[in-house]
Amino acid sequence: MHTSTEHKLLSYISVKPNGCWEWMGSRTWDGYGRLRVGEKTYRAHRVSYELFNGPIQEGMFICHTCDNPSCVNPQHLFQGSNRDNILDAIAKGHKLSVKGENHGMSRLSSQQVSEIRNLYLSGVLSQASIGLIYGISQTHVGRITRGERWGLVNPR
Repeated sequence: MHTSTEHKLLSYISVKPNGCWEWMGSRTWDGYGRLRVGEKTYRAHRVSYELFNGPIQEGMFICHTCDNPSCVNPQHLFQGSNRDNILDAIAKGHKLSVKGENHGMSRLSSQQVSEIRNLYLSGVLSQASIGLIYGISQTHVGRITRGERWGLVNPR
């Protein structure tokens, strides 16, 4: 990335009393800054990290010590694994998303998801038929069988 990228990044910040460099440009739904560099759009905090702290290792997250998703201050950013990110969130008292049968809107158990995958893999029933048996849509059965939903549950 070039000094023009640095200039562009710095033109979108407002320095706050707590030291955060608040991103004043476009943001994602969850509050992270978005910055277009060339033909591609990146999360602004990742651009800032790379500009001021160096390359980001493959598969690594850029986490915030300040707990402010719109902050791009490189001194508030650190590189960490998914595990590091989760442990940081827990240490800060954040609620992590609840998945599977523990989710309040779940209509299926892990056992039922496993049965759905087994039924579909056997080739005996269509997704629509399986949906009727379990009271869910064919679309939801398709998402389950493709691993888009309930990805941690395997056929038994």
